[in-house]
Amino acid sequence: MLNLIGFQLHTILELGDRDFMEARKHAGRRDMFFYEMHAALRYALHETWRDFLVSITAEDDLE
Repeated sequence: MLNLIGFQLHTILELGDRDFMEARKHAGRRDMFFYEMHAALRYALHETWRDFLVSITAEDDLE
């Protein structure tokens, strides 16, 4: 049941959240996106979902 909820949530985000789509495009493969999410949450907390997604995109730009 949780897999179906997760799938629906990801579908909604892919269709309606520009920051999510940009972060996903930046990460490449879906599993790499979730790996980056996991790693980013270990080191910093973010005020909003948007701040979190922007930080994932911006991290690679700093290198």
